[in-house]
Amino acid sequence: MSQNLQVSLIRVPHSYKYNDLDVTEEAILTYLAGYFDSIGFHNYSIHDFHLQRDLSLADIVSPSVTDYILSVRETGEQVHYIQRLVRALRAQSAVRIILYGQTARLSELEWPENVVILKHREQDVAETLGLDFNGPSYGSGLIAKPYFDQISLAPWQRRRFKAAIETTRGCHFGCRFCFINAGDNYGKRWQMRPNDDILADLRAYRKLGIRSVAFRDSEFFGPHPKFQAGKRDLLNVIKAELPGTSYMIWARADTLLSFNDFDLLKSSGLVNTFIGVESFSQDDLNALGKGLQVEDSVRCIKELRDRGIHAYLSFIVFNRNTCVDSLRVNLLTLRHLRSKNSRCLGLPYFTFSFESDWKGNVNSGVLSGRTYIGTDVAMKSQPAALGVCFNPKLEPLVELCRLLTYEWSKKATQLNHARDGASSEVRNAIEAWFTGLGDFCIEVMEALLQEYDSAQLSLDNLLCRREQLFEDIQTYYVNHLPVSLRALSTYSDHASQMSYAENSELVEEDEYWEKQIPFYEQLPESVSCQ
Repeated sequence: MSQNLQVSLIRVPHSYKYNDLDVTEEAILTYLAGYFDSIGFHNYSIHDFHLQRDLSLADIVSPSVTDYILSVRETGEQVHYIQRLVRALRAQSAVRIILYGQTARLSELEWPENVVILKHREQDVAETLGLDFNGPSYGSGLIAKPYFDQISLAPWQRRRFKAAIETTRGCHFGCRFCFINAGDNYGKRWQMRPNDDILADLRAYRKLGIRSVAFRDSEFFGPHPKFQAGKRDLLNVIKAELPGTSYMIWARADTLLSFNDFDLLKSSGLVNTFIGVESFSQDDLNALGKGLQVEDSVRCIKELRDRGIHAYLSFIVFNRNTCVDSLRVNLLTLRHLRSKNSRCLGLPYFTFSFESDWKGNVNSGVLSGRTYIGTDVAMKSQPAALGVCFNPKLEPLVELCRLLTYEWSKKATQLNHARDGASSEVRNAIEAWFTGLGDFCIEVMEALLQEYDSAQLSLDNLLCRREQLFEDIQTYYVNHLPVSLRALSTYSDHASQMSYAENSELVEEDEYWEKQIPFYEQLPESVSCQ
């Protein structure tokens, strides 16, 4: 049967199209490809929307394909794009479409009869395809198969490329907002790979010239010393035998503190840590079921900051508990943390994000429809959700924070590209822009929060306040950047297109991959998923 199989593995978009700085493979696909190779199955191709920026539906549809496998990672807007791509593929072909990876939430939706949903377990894919499902498992012998050398990459992508390696799957913690606690994604709550398998991945990428690594775990350490001892051994081997390795991890602040060897992390090559702070308000954390103390987050961030290790701080700024007081606590804490070595706190991701509602059971109410927030909510939430998790009275404040974030994040992407080939003077200016960005955003948000709290900010004066916001942003650019880099990135094509007088509609379609993935309104022949 395998001779008749022709499988297409597809990495689906998960963020705005402009956001091209994440130059890593999809680990869900590299390990599936590694499994296929281990059992001698080679009739597959790989398509990656993030690494192949101009990839289109026409490029991936082929009459020879018997099965499309779409990798699913619960991040950003990917579920929206998976629904879009399923509709588009279904309109072109009746062959089987397998949704594979972090799929627990997808079982709540309806799909065409040829769609199969599989959890993140390579043997399940093999069995579904009629292949040998007794190959190496995640916990014993499964090795990644890099694919970046099989696709066309731009020179700048090759320079910045990073390996994506898993050391764990799942998480012990019970955060209420997290996809891991929405259902069975992995078959096991927590899985660790043997260090020998991880080191085999590192050495395989190293042979290909890749020494920068993103360890793509939901939680790198685990909560128990017996897990952390294995990671200590791993880092010591990396330090001794793989010099020059630089890596990023995803971890909780309390597990970092429990591991309690920041010097080893630094000396073994840790350069960046993704920390799910969510909020510096303890009331927020309690409402979200985070099981974390704010003082632990602050202490951990200081340990990293003071060693020059960048901290990518992830927030759920607008959550079920957000209020003026909790926002003010967050801004005050950030001011305190940024008083020393502020560049190591990374970009200001505290400016905008919101809790998504997949279950339809924590809605506070509905939005006015006059802002663009509804479009963002629709991109991240289950379609049946009736409203938003955060207090809808915050809508004008949320909209301005959204505009601020979209502008600085798109500008940051442009400036990162502008560094290449720039003079030292221009590079220094760009560095100054990045260094001061967090403080600038804190000042903007403090002003917006004060206006909202004093009833000076509303939907009715949102248009005027938007203009003031972009004037402030433009002033920041003028004060830091050379003339050629001072242009606003989102005002003309996005922000200025909204009047806030009536319901907002989708603008700037290309940022949502409209050209690459056509939009079909309905899933044909919709039935319950298998």
